[in-house]
Amino acid sequence: MNRNSRVVTPGSIRSHSAASFAWVDQALDWVLQNRAALNTGAVCMSLGDGGTYTNDGTFSSDALAHKITALRQAKVAVGVAADNDYFSHGSQQGMGYPTIIRQTVSVGVVYDADEGGYHYASGAEAYSTRAGQITPFSQRLHPTVNRITRAEIIAPGAPVTSSGINGPHGESVQHGTSQATPGRWASFCCCGVLQAPRRRAADSRPGNQLAAPRRRIHP
Repeated sequence: MNRNSRVVTPGSIRSHSAASFAWVDQALDWVLQNRAALNTGAVCMSLGDGGTYTNDGTFSSDALAHKITALRQAKVAVGVAADNDYFSHGSQQGMGYPTIIRQTVSVGVVYDADEGGYHYASGAEAYSTRAGQITPFSQRLHPTVNRITRAEIIAPGAPVTSSGINGPHGESVQHGTSQATPGRWASFCCCGVLQAPRRRAADSRPGNQLAAPRRRIHP
């Protein structure tokens, strides 16, 4: 653990039942305004719109895209969950918004061991699992489809045991790109090195401040 690292949580999404990208936009605006004072080097967004896109042309004039671009120009890497609706979209390649925006670093999810089989509420099913196997719900975009907006990172995130809400010893076990994203991003920050593997913006820098708006989507 890098003792010089800290996590700042703008808390852009207040609940699963009432979420707005306007809140995310406000959170990123806050990060832009305070990044210098806090020495922010990375933003982690475990959220998505549930859609599927292979390019970011639709969002070229999007306010969120402009703020993400401004952060990358300021050498703040922006990591976003690739989203969990691969099966729901007919198992076709594509990623959700805002991770499809080319200035982000997208994070998909794999299993990290033989965990047996899983059936998910979306209908996605893994009859068996092994380390490095992409989950059946994780969205992805191969560079042969679009090298500009392709997926970059696939990390363990199914299942992940974390703290729960039922008392001081409560636990929560979840599967999703929302679990893979903060784990991978935190490991970069705690090591004191954050180099985006990016096609689209090679201007990332080491950073020791992780800003983490929270997401609403589950597989």
